[in-house]
Amino acid sequence: MNSSIISLSKKAISLLGIALLWQLVAMQMDPFVLPGPLETMRTVLSYFGDPEFYYAVYRTLLKLLIGMVCVLLLGGCLGLLLGLYPRWKPYLEPVIDIMQSVPPIAWLGIAIIWFGLTDLPAIFIIVLSTTPVLVVNLYEGFAAIDGKLMRMAKVYHVPGNKILRHIILPSLKSYLKSGMITSAGLG
Repeated sequence: MNSSIISLSKKAISLLGIALLWQLVAMQMDPFVLPGPLETMRTVLSYFGDPEFYYAVYRTLLKLLIGMVCVLLLGGCLGLLLGLYPRWKPYLEPVIDIMQSVPPIAWLGIAIIWFGLTDLPAIFIIVLSTTPVLVVNLYEGFAAIDGKLMRMAKVYHVPGNKILRHIILPSLKSYLKSGMITSAGLG
């Protein structure tokens, strides 16, 4: 039998087991506290017929997109800055550590006070909670750049903009991608 079919059937059995366990627990509780999988599926499917659902999804994705663009700009610049000028790390590291250690929900009250009940608090929290992820990823990417390649570029007096374009940025591409994927998931 094909290995992909076996893998798919194992996943289906796992999902079925989870649904069965969910149903057994739901039967022991009030449906308001924990509805069963069938009731949940009915409710989810009812949302697909409601235009307000699609509008809410659109607004949420728009906030995420705006936040991620800001994270790319801010986190990308800070990550490049730390990578190119490591002597700044002691000054920026405490700020990044604080941003990482405070749970995003803790910023909610401050964000609402500062920005009111608009879309800005959500965007602010996305930027604040995910920028450190990108900065740390890019900084780690700088640490992984081949030192011999950088020394060779300096020996041959390669201009800084060419080093950035042809050595640094291509080396950081996978770290940037990883950081953005993780940030989008957190956002």
